[in-house]
Amino acid sequence: MPLRDSSNFFLSAGGYVGIGLFGKNYVPDSYTGTASHDFTFGNTGTQQRMDYGINFNVGYRLRSGYMVSVGYLQGIRDTAPDHAAYEQRNRAYSFTIGYQF
Repeated sequence: MPLRDSSNFFLSAGGYVGIGLFGKNYVPDSYTGTASHDFTFGNTGTQQRMDYGINFNVGYRLRSGYMVSVGYLQGIRDTAPDHAAYEQRNRAYSFTIGYQF
Protein backbone atom coordinates (compact mmCIF):
# COMPACT_ATOMS: atom_id res chain seq x y z
CA MET A 1 0.00 0.00 0.00
CA PRO A 2 1.95 3.05 -1.21
CA LEU A 3 1.81 6.33 0.70
CA ARG A 4 2.36 9.90 -0.57
CA ASP A 5 6.14 9.84 -0.19
CA SER A 6 6.43 6.35 -1.80
CA SER A 7 6.87 4.70 1.59
CA ASN A 8 4.64 1.67 1.95
CA PHE A 9 3.27 -1.03 4.20
CA PHE A 10 3.79 -4.60 3.06
CA LEU A 11 2.53 -8.09 3.83
CA SER A 12 4.27 -11.32 3.01
CA ALA A 13 3.44 -14.96 3.49
CA GLY A 14 4.98 -18.19 2.36
CA GLY A 15 6.36 -21.53 3.30
CA TYR A 16 9.67 -22.73 4.65
CA VAL A 17 11.63 -25.97 4.75
CA GLY A 18 14.27 -26.68 7.39
CA ILE A 19 16.87 -29.44 7.66
CA GLY A 20 18.37 -30.31 11.05
CA LEU A 21 22.15 -30.59 11.01
CA PHE A 22 23.17 -30.52 14.68
CA GLY A 23 22.12 -29.06 18.02
CA LYS A 24 21.94 -29.49 21.79
CA ASN A 25 19.10 -29.93 24.23
CA TYR A 26 19.54 -28.36 27.66
CA VAL A 27 17.48 -30.20 30.26
CA PRO A 28 17.11 -29.23 33.95
CA ASP A 29 18.62 -31.89 36.18
CA SER A 30 17.89 -32.00 39.90
CA TYR A 31 21.34 -33.40 40.72
CA THR A 32 23.73 -31.24 38.66
CA GLY A 33 21.52 -28.29 37.74
CA THR A 34 21.44 -28.79 33.96
CA ALA A 35 22.37 -31.49 31.50
CA SER A 36 23.00 -31.19 27.77
CA HIS A 37 22.41 -33.84 25.14
CA ASP A 38 23.30 -33.69 21.45
CA PHE A 39 20.37 -34.01 19.04
CA THR A 40 20.13 -37.25 17.12
CA PHE A 41 17.90 -37.40 14.07
CA GLY A 42 15.45 -39.94 12.67
CA ASN A 43 12.70 -42.17 14.06
CA THR A 44 14.91 -43.53 16.84
CA GLY A 45 16.52 -40.15 17.62
CA THR A 46 15.44 -37.09 19.58
CA GLN A 47 14.23 -35.08 16.55
CA GLN A 48 13.03 -35.57 12.99
CA ARG A 49 15.55 -34.11 10.52
CA MET A 50 13.06 -32.33 8.19
CA ASP A 51 10.71 -29.51 9.18
CA TYR A 52 8.29 -27.41 7.14
CA GLY A 53 5.71 -24.76 7.85
CA ILE A 54 4.35 -21.33 7.02
CA ASN A 55 5.37 -17.78 7.88
CA PHE A 56 3.72 -14.36 7.83
CA ASN A 57 5.23 -10.86 7.96
CA VAL A 58 3.91 -7.32 8.06
CA GLY A 59 6.12 -4.28 7.79
CA TYR A 60 6.76 -0.71 6.74
CA ARG A 61 9.34 0.37 4.15
CA LEU A 62 10.58 3.97 3.90
CA ARG A 63 11.38 5.61 0.57
CA SER A 64 15.04 5.69 1.59
CA GLY A 65 15.09 1.84 1.68
CA TYR A 66 15.03 1.29 5.43
CA MET A 67 12.36 -1.06 6.69
CA VAL A 68 10.96 -2.61 9.84
CA SER A 69 8.79 -5.73 10.07
CA VAL A 70 7.34 -8.25 12.50
CA GLY A 71 6.59 -11.86 11.69
CA TYR A 72 5.40 -15.24 12.88
CA LEU A 73 6.56 -18.71 11.82
CA GLN A 74 4.48 -21.84 12.51
CA GLY A 75 5.82 -25.34 11.93
CA ILE A 76 3.35 -27.79 10.40
CA ARG A 77 5.34 -31.00 10.77
CA ASP A 78 5.58 -32.76 14.12
CA THR A 79 9.37 -32.93 14.66
CA ALA A 80 9.17 -35.35 17.61
CA PRO A 81 10.35 -38.90 16.84
CA ASP A 82 7.68 -41.45 15.89
CA HIS A 83 7.91 -43.24 19.26
CA ALA A 84 7.34 -40.05 21.31
CA ALA A 85 4.18 -39.63 23.39
CA TYR A 86 4.16 -35.88 22.65
CA GLU A 87 4.01 -33.51 19.69
CA GLN A 88 6.70 -30.96 18.94
CA ARG A 89 6.39 -28.12 16.42
CA ASN A 90 8.56 -25.09 15.81
CA ARG A 91 7.19 -21.58 16.40
CA ALA A 92 8.97 -18.25 16.25
CA TYR A 93 8.24 -14.54 16.41
CA SER A 94 10.57 -12.15 14.62
CA PHE A 95 11.35 -8.46 14.58
CA THR A 96 13.49 -7.12 11.72
CA ILE A 97 15.16 -3.81 11.00
CA GLY A 98 16.83 -3.70 7.61
CA TYR A 99 17.68 -1.93 4.41
CA GLN A 100 16.50 -2.88 0.91
CA PHE A 101 18.78 -2.02 -2.00
